[in-house]
Amino acid sequence: MYLSPIVPFLFKEHFLKNIMFFLETSSSGKKSFQWLRLQFWPRRKNSAAAKRYYGSLKIKYMIQIRQFRHQHADDAHYASALFRYLKEFSLKYRQDTSFVCMDDKHSMKVGQPGYPVAAVERGREVLVAMETQFEVGDHDFTKLSIIPSVILKLDIPENIEGSWYSGNVSVELKEHTFQPSSAICYVTELHGVLQHDDRPILALYTDGGPDHRVNYLSVEIALICLFLKEDRDMLVAVRTPQYNSWKDPAERVMSVLNFGAQGVGLMWQESPILGPIIKNCNNMKSIRRVHEDNPDAKIKEKVLESVQPTKDLLNVTFKRRQLMKLFI
Repeated sequence: MYLSPIVPFLFKEHFLKNIMFFLETSSSGKKSFQWLRLQFWPRRKNSAAAKRYYGSLKIKYMIQIRQFRHQHADDAHYASALFRYLKEFSLKYRQDTSFVCMDDKHSMKVGQPGYPVAAVERGREVLVAMETQFEVGDHDFTKLSIIPSVILKLDIPENIEGSWYSGNVSVELKEHTFQPSSAICYVTELHGVLQHDDRPILALYTDGGPDHRVNYLSVEIALICLFLKEDRDMLVAVRTPQYNSWKDPAERVMSVLNFGAQGVGLMWQESPILGPIIKNCNNMKSIRRVHEDNPDAKIKEKVLESVQPTKDLLNVTFKRRQLMKLFI
């Protein structure tokens, strides 16, 4: 029997020894790969297909799960305590508090004209018309990308056991090269969302990124500007500890946006002037350098103009999504 070396067998040494011993001591005769596969343990032991497995080898096939997180007992307790304290404070002054959660979604790569790239890395099955070929680019080496910034304005429940994931969602789409994230950018977007909110207390809950870390001077100055502009009586800003950003309720919105982006391929609009200019640029720094060296070319304006149809497409797609029966 020959096993291809490109197959990733994630076995320890004693597992491989057991396989070799089993093959050597098994009955003579040519064995197929199907025969070897049935010697493994089934993926689901309660399924009907599990009856065909012998289970001679204590191994099984398994898909890699992307849910591993760094664990630290003290940080996890600290994160839960901070979130609970903020919720209790908001419940105590429920009528006078605006509770807002903020986070950035993973960047969505934008392909070149005529070469769309999948909006999400792990796609699901979608409905397509008969005799339609549904395909996008087979790699993601792109020059431009879009980052959705999520602002979740929570509806504070009547008690702490209620839902803390219901509210109004605002999504701002930004081109990553010339519209980078910053603390002052975040508070400006938040000010636009809260311009009709006159409650005296503002509670912010964000992840621990550099644009939200409250012990950074740039973030402190941005929050002070927001506090003065909003004319609030109190502003409480809390961030999640390291490796605990999953506690942010805004993370729940990301899965909803991913559903909306299923089956969507992104590419920027073709431009006869922009294409040759950034043809040899391989990253954001090189595009920015070309923009600085050629100010008369107005590369920034042309890039933003080229990705605007892509933003419009995502905007329409995201507006069809709902979080707790409320449209985004």
